[in-house]
Amino acid sequence: MSTTERSGRRFAAAFGFACVVVTVGACNSDARVVAEEAPPPEASGDSAPTGELPAAGRFLVATEKIRGSIFHESVVYLVSYSESGALGLIVNKPIDVALHEVVEGAVEGSGTLYVGGPVETSKVMMLLRADEPPEHSSSVADDVFISADREVLLAQTAKLESGRLRVYAGYAGWQPKQLDGEIARGQWLVVSASSDAIFAEKPDGLWEKFHRRFHRLVAQAKRSRDAALRS
Repeated sequence: MSTTERSGRRFAAAFGFACVVVTVGACNSDARVVAEEAPPPEASGDSAPTGELPAAGRFLVATEKIRGSIFHESVVYLVSYSESGALGLIVNKPIDVALHEVVEGAVEGSGTLYVGGPVETSKVMMLLRADEPPEHSSSVADDVFISADREVLLAQTAKLESGRLRVYAGYAGWQPKQLDGEIARGQWLVVSASSDAIFAEKPDGLWEKFHRRFHRLVAQAKRSRDAALRS
């Protein structure tokens, strides 16, 4: 078991998720390969781009320094961040597998499975939007909640409400200070954005969108600083 996997499982347990995950049934081989090809990210260089501080409800956007792993061109939604570590879900990598094919009891037409991260890829977690906190769920930010409860999952899939549920195979976990180090080395950009991004119709375009937006804001800030220095 890798260091990332050990730390991910430990922090999932600390956040109360490990004992309520739903076991995924038979899945096609392509989906398994995508979810499990997760060696530690390769990185180059040591300079860190300017960004926000990590926090639950913010997004991590992989930079070009991350290569050769599941995190390449990924966007991760942080569901928890503290001195105990961090836990997140990759939100921009759908798999061509219907939920009802891999989650026993899920209603046909209830959505697609997503790659959530390299840890415990045979189990699932879900992000859902709700006006009131659903049972057996934890608030992340705004109207977004996380759960790994089987009954919650089946109840949500039965509603067939577009844009209010995403289900992920696996998750990402970091030991204390591990994520901070990766951000300092320039492997991740930290971005604040509406939770609409999680439930976007085409989330596989999020990485490019966030990357362009971040660098546009950095360029604007640099121009403003340069103008202030000249004045």
